[in-house]
Amino acid sequence: MSVFRVIGLASGAALDGIKAALLETDGADRVSFGDSLFLPFERAHKVFIRRAMKAALEGRDSADDIDKARGAITRAYAQAATALLEQAGLAPSDVDFIGFDGPTILHRPPQNPGEIGRLWQIGDAAALAARTEIDVVADLRQGDIEGGGQGAPLSPIFYAALARGLGRSHRVAVLDIGAAANVTYAPPHEQEGGVIAFDCGPGHDLMNAWFAACGREVGGDDRDIFTGGLLTDIGAVDEELVRMMALSPFLRQAAPKFLKPHDFKLDALKGLSLEDGAATLIALIAACVERSVKIMPQEPQEWVVLGAGAFETSFVEALRRHLSAPVLTAKEAGWLSDKAGTGKGMGKGTGTGALAAQAAAYLGVRSVKGLPLSFPKTTKVARPMPGGTLYKAPRE
Repeated sequence: MSVFRVIGLASGAALDGIKAALLETDGADRVSFGDSLFLPFERAHKVFIRRAMKAALEGRDSADDIDKARGAITRAYAQAATALLEQAGLAPSDVDFIGFDGPTILHRPPQNPGEIGRLWQIGDAAALAARTEIDVVADLRQGDIEGGGQGAPLSPIFYAALARGLGRSHRVAVLDIGAAANVTYAPPHEQEGGVIAFDCGPGHDLMNAWFAACGREVGGDDRDIFTGGLLTDIGAVDEELVRMMALSPFLRQAAPKFLKPHDFKLDALKGLSLEDGAATLIALIAACVERSVKIMPQEPQEWVVLGAGAFETSFVEALRRHLSAPVLTAKEAGWLSDKAGTGKGMGKGTGTGALAAQAAAYLGVRSVKGLPLSFPKTTKVARPMPGGTLYKAPRE
């Protein structure tokens, strides 16, 4: 299969900034990492995006706030792509295209079978192509939404490729700790339809809510607890509360499933110190991961953890206590690029955030090749669904 050199551009729900990464891939099994970087959003960018979210939520689709956000974000993404090219010593002509997964300002997944949800991501792909002089593949999630899917997650097919790249002959589970904890079950040497993905429990959103409930600002070094174990290492786990909170009906639902805000609440933690509550929540998340094994076709023989949780020592240790199979971090698995930049105004690209950009690049290649990006067992879409739109850069 033909191999492409692609830039991936992505940003997460935290609105912290832009992840940019180079990837060489055939959209199937071949994946080779290149340079990566992180461009923090300026305060104005965050304000624009939040105003756009408010307008979209209120149904003001043509609001000036959305146009302002679209323009500002497009310019920022173009800056990130240009900086990445400079860091790697490449020209625009050295790259086949950009895989673009912009900020989401509205996401209303379907609630019932047969419904079509709505997902709105901002960023002007045509303008991005013109600014960078590189073709852009965008709208990666629209095909899934229009096919009745949830619009997320799309990364499982990429994680499955990375799992196959480990050269294992056994079942691998990839645990992504984001707002929720999401697991991808990747059987060996099996067709893409065998990949399963689902939310298995809470992630750092619940931890952030606990910080806020304790009067701690969720921002800066306290943005979430998964930043080095400074609090969780000195907290005590309330095992009885873990057992009680793990009775949530969510854990008994079949996969694929998607966490809702009311599935886990903090009421039971009232009276605990910040440190003890954080330690208890980490133990709860690990216990939910352990329970997820029961709804998989077979027990994984190896786990790889990525996302913010991969950097929290106490959480990785909790996983290793709860799971019978070996647990590797993304770094230990060799999934983090060592070609990360810290140019002027840039943040390090060595975190697992680079994987989000790499996934966008990988999905862009699959889009160009007409391969499916999502599957019934990952997003509840009716059938394996391709997606994405190619925006050509102007040619003289």
